Amino acid sequence: MNYSMDGFRKQLHGELLAIKTLIESAEDGEPSAQDLVEHVNALITQSNGVNCVSCDTDPLFNDLSNLEIEHVALPTDEGVHFL
Repeated sequence: MNYSMDGFRKQLHGELLAIKTLIESAEDGEPSAQDLVEHVNALITQSNGVNCVSCDTDPLFNDLSNLEIEHVALPTDEGVHFL
């Protein structure tokens, strides 16, 4: 199995940078909850994905899929909306 740690780190960097930018623009009242939730959910997806990666020959690289986090959901008038 191949897993691109370079790709993962680039995606992680991009999502964290987007969240940082959204938070910094909060002073202007700009980022919507939906924008922030979308980026947080992308990070949750990446974390959940990498936690499922393991290597049988490496005792320090185990399957951690039990650490799964559910996506953030926004309440709506019709109930809860998962993005």
